[in-house]
Amino acid sequence: MINKINQVPSVGALPEHFVINSDTDLLECLRRLDRTGCHVLVCIEEGRISGVVSEGDIRRGLLNDMSLDQKVEPLINKNPVVITKPFEPEAVIALMRKRMIDGIPVINNKGEFVEFLTLASLLRRKNLPNTAVIMAGGMGTRLHPLTLQTPKPLLPVAGRPMIEHIIEQLSDEGIRRFFVTTNYLAKKFPEILGDGSHLGVEISYICEDKQLGTLGALSLIDRKKLSEPIIVTNGDVLSKLNVSDFLRHHSESGASLTICVKEYNHRVPYGVISIKDNAIIGLDEKPEQTFIVNAGVYCIDLDVLSLIPRSRPLDFPDFVKLLDSSGHSMSSFTFEGYWRDIGTIEDYSHANIEFREFSSGSD
Repeated sequence: MINKINQVPSVGALPEHFVINSDTDLLECLRRLDRTGCHVLVCIEEGRISGVVSEGDIRRGLLNDMSLDQKVEPLINKNPVVITKPFEPEAVIALMRKRMIDGIPVINNKGEFVEFLTLASLLRRKNLPNTAVIMAGGMGTRLHPLTLQTPKPLLPVAGRPMIEHIIEQLSDEGIRRFFVTTNYLAKKFPEILGDGSHLGVEISYICEDKQLGTLGALSLIDRKKLSEPIIVTNGDVLSKLNVSDFLRHHSESGASLTICVKEYNHRVPYGVISIKDNAIIGLDEKPEQTFIVNAGVYCIDLDVLSLIPRSRPLDFPDFVKLLDSSGHSMSSFTFEGYWRDIGTIEDYSHANIEFREFSSGSD
């Protein structure tokens, strides 16, 4: 799938604003980068790809005293990474994010140019109508002192805010619209995430005037903007959940609420003694117990959102009781993939190690 250009492939159709040649000056390159919203341009010479140039390449050139009217030719990367068709969009998205690039040329098995992929265009290929809500209003007290100046979802994991990993995982699965509920240090979220365009998504913010518990902020969402069941996730849960499977299970179950669950194994580090009338009747050395735990990701039908009292605190267990007393059915969805709830400093350390391993994996 991933190649280096040896023979320069023939060029195919490509939007003009992505294209330059070696005689293009730096000012025009910057204009085209601004027009495309992408950070890389393709250089075409005599109908062939001769390389690519990135915004970073141009910036370094300017810092090295090149002027805006100089030709881009010395900055062109003449041995770029390209993708061979056919390709798997998910693998290309992972590659582009690992290399921190948002544009890449595609060639066929004859070495001929086929198309120019941008991260945004890849993400649009899979497009679910559902909206995701990320609950990010908590104070993260168990992670003090790390969260004294930074909300927990904005703490860096492998060099990037935790919440960006959550958004990217969901966007890779086809989710495009997000609500982020905030309270503690709320202004920091739009400062870091903006409107989500740099991640290829649309982000809106819901700010709680007071702490509304783990689910109370859902009462503040304008339900007129929603058309399908919503996915709700805690802002401190990192996972590799297959969203399509999750949504399919929810639909087929007929439930109003589906809770994503995981098996959690706990080994007691001591010998467990059974006693009856002060007599020892058994000893189980370091037994392991398996629990089914709430993974902090939910699918909720829109019609039950009206049950949530507006602007009043509501925790998830109380929401479950509310649904049960109202006669609504609930379902569970068990998944086997990666999952990490970042509740403690130890969890946070593990997440950083795990995501660095993901990033250093093979292409």
